[in-house]
Amino acid sequence: IGMVQSTQSLVKLLANVPAASLVERVGRRPLLVGGAALEAVAMAGMGLSTSAEQMVACTALAGVGGTALVTGSTNYLSDISTPKNRANTNAPLQMTALAGVSLGPAVGGYMADAFDVQTPFFVVSGLFGVSSLSLYALCPETMRATATTPGAAQRTAWQQMERVVQQPEMQGLLATAFTGGIRDASMAVGSMLFMRADNVAVVGHGPSLRSRHRMPC
Repeated sequence: IGMVQSTQSLVKLLANVPAASLVERVGRRPLLVGGAALEAVAMAGMGLSTSAEQMVACTALAGVGGTALVTGSTNYLSDISTPKNRANTNAPLQMTALAGVSLGPAVGGYMADAFDVQTPFFVVSGLFGVSSLSLYALCPETMRATATTPGAAQRTAWQQMERVVQQPEMQGLLATAFTGGIRDASMAVGSMLFMRADNVAVVGHGPSLRSRHRMPC
C-alpha cells in the first residue's frame, strides 16, 4: 500500500520540470487533453490490475497524467487572468478540486462496498475520458507564440526553481508544504492499515472491521 501511495507522488516530483518545459514548447491544451487521457488509461489499468506490480505501474502513469494536468491548468489560468484577478480566477478550480477530494473517498467507498473494489477505478476512468473530450472541445490554446531556442524552456524552469529555493521566506513555506505532503501521504496509508486491523470495531459490522472485498493482488 505504501509503495502504491508513494509511486504517484514520486513520479509527479520527477515529471514536474519536464512538464514545465513541455508546456512552453507545445502549449497548454495538449497537456490538458493528454493528461486527462493518461489518467483515464491509468485508472482503467488499476481496475484491471491483478498484481501489485501492475498497480504500481498504473499509479506511475497516473502520476504523469496528473502532472500534465496540473501544469497545463496552472499555465492556462495564468494566461487567461491578470495579476488583479488571478486569485479569483484560481479559486473556483481549487474549490472544485477540494470538493472532489472531500467527496471522492466517501463515494468511492460506497461503490466499492455496493459493487466491488474495481468499480470506483472504472467510474473515475470514464470521468477522465469525458474530461479529456470536453477539454479538447471547449478549451482553445492560450499560449502566446514566442521564439525560443532549443533547451531554453528547460533551463528557465530550473533557474526559476533555484531562485525560489534560495529565498529565505520561501524556504519556510517549502518546508511546511513538504511536511504537509508527508502528513497527507502517511494519513492515507496509515488510515487504510488501521481500518483493516483486527482490533478496529465498527458499529453494525461486528467486533472488528473485516474487508469484504480484497484486490486480486
